[in-house]
Amino acid sequence: MKKVLRVLGYAVLIILLLVIGAMTYIKTMLPNVGAAPDIKVEKLQCN
Repeated sequence: MKKVLRVLGYAVLIILLLVIGAMTYIKTMLPNVGAAPDIKVEKLQCN
């Protein structure tokens, strides 16, 4: 039983570290380009 809990604990720790690493990568390495512009496209009328 102790071995199972230890393995589960390590698995949870590894998953947590992967999530924290991914969040850190997204926040620091990807460029901050700001909000997308609001582009309006007018519909042409066909006869």
